[in-house]
Amino acid sequence: MKSSAFTITVNAVNDEPSQTLRSVPAVLEDAGQQSIANFVTATTKGGGSDENSQTLTFALTNTNSSLFSVQPALAADGTGALTYTPAPNQFGIATVTSTLTDSGSGVDPNDNTASDDFTISVTAVNDAPVLTTSGGFLTNPSSNNFTARDNFTTILEDPATNNGDAVSTFLNAAAATDVELGNAVGIAVTSVTNTNGDWQFSINNG
Repeated sequence: MKSSAFTITVNAVNDEPSQTLRSVPAVLEDAGQQSIANFVTATTKGGGSDENSQTLTFALTNTNSSLFSVQPALAADGTGALTYTPAPNQFGIATVTSTLTDSGSGVDPNDNTASDDFTISVTAVNDAPVLTTSGGFLTNPSSNNFTARDNFTTILEDPATNNGDAVSTFLNAAAATDVELGNAVGIAVTSVTNTNGDWQFSINNG
């Protein structure tokens, strides 16, 4: 009986890394800068001891970049913190892809990347309307108190048929803005110099 020996060689390949990510709590519109500590809770280099010397890098992309004034990013100091800043007056949802890459080969059959998705939600809030002195109708003597620049039409004490003044004579589209399109523009009377009689107004151009 004759016997012969042969060898079987198993070559190492680079295994893909892995990452474990936390969920991101929803925030309100205009919330300012956000920071989520320990957003990346765990990483692995993917293989055995032959991959221990590899380094890992993160890259983030998202589907709604206009949602942010500062795009989502992961801290470069290895703490796994996620930071981002919602853009003013923007709301919606962005799907963010975190791609983790190790420093090993990515040539097939090697694999040196892993990608995972998470979402960032910015919830809409109703913004207050803004008065300005544009249009020549209002003055702003102090703080947020505005005054009609021209005197109102004189009215008589008793008649209920005084013509008065249209709101548009001192409050128009140039003087009042609201970021929520379709919201009605209104006014509030905060002070008068004489309290005799009644204040009357119409909401239908009457």
